[in-house]
Amino acid sequence: MDPLYIKSRFTKILPVFGIFFVLYCSEDAKSIAELTAAAKAVLDGVTAPIPVPPGDPAPPGQPVNAPDLQDSTITSFDISDPDEHSYLGLFSIQAINFNLPVHDNTTVSAFIGGQSMKLMPDNTVVNSFSHWTVTAGQLAQPGANPPALVGPSDRKLKILIVARNEFGISSKVKQVGQTHFCTGAAVLPATIGNCGTFCATATLSGDQVEFKAQKTIAQDNFEYLYIDVGAAQPISFSIPAVSLGFFEKFEPIAAGTYEAATSLNRTTFEYMCVEVSAYSFVDPPFDIDFIKGKVMIP
Repeated sequence: MDPLYIKSRFTKILPVFGIFFVLYCSEDAKSIAELTAAAKAVLDGVTAPIPVPPGDPAPPGQPVNAPDLQDSTITSFDISDPDEHSYLGLFSIQAINFNLPVHDNTTVSAFIGGQSMKLMPDNTVVNSFSHWTVTAGQLAQPGANPPALVGPSDRKLKILIVARNEFGISSKVKQVGQTHFCTGAAVLPATIGNCGTFCATATLSGDQVEFKAQKTIAQDNFEYLYIDVGAAQPISFSIPAVSLGFFEKFEPIAAGTYEAATSLNRTTFEYMCVEVSAYSFVDPPFDIDFIKGKVMIP
């Protein structure tokens, strides 16, 4: 899902004070409804580099340590609304902590984006489609929780947390994702169908996910054999994720196993799963096989 599409579905921004009020002053700051509303409000769709703010100087008497972030736990929820053709995940950072105390004006920023999002040497973040910034002092208030983030479901996403003050900068990256259409997909290696007759397989070889359709025939009097295998993206399951792999043969066709194959590079594929489909027919007599199933892409 294009971040600009997400942006078009919701209000671009609410005043920062209003967002903090929802997050910090509610009796139940963790309620999914409140987190969702606040997170949607800051969807910005920015594609230009986003500076990580350095924050104000340390107040007198407060720590002068550079930030050193601990790992954070992130939970997610499916907040899709099929009636609105909106397929989204809500990502909630449970806590943001430091190995050493930092002063209250230390900025803490969180970004969500695809696999191309990253922190650059000039302290900007590129390819983020939503972000927020608070201070360590705000996070330290009683009952405070980090704001949530929203991203498209069924996509391989990153959450980048960056803390910065005048003494240094620290960052942590977490791989995240929330399934909607990918729920229940098989993990690799996966087999769909019965390989004694007709099946599709998906296996990982290095960074390549290899898809094969295998047709086993026990007689040698067919005049024509056709097999194909393909994989489609989630959401519509009609947009190809790979080029169609096919095999055909005219007589003579000996008894045995025949296959069609195709593959995709998992490092450049942005979705969490595909729907694999395979088709074959022989003639005469005319006989058709068709199978499909969802497979996770690591």
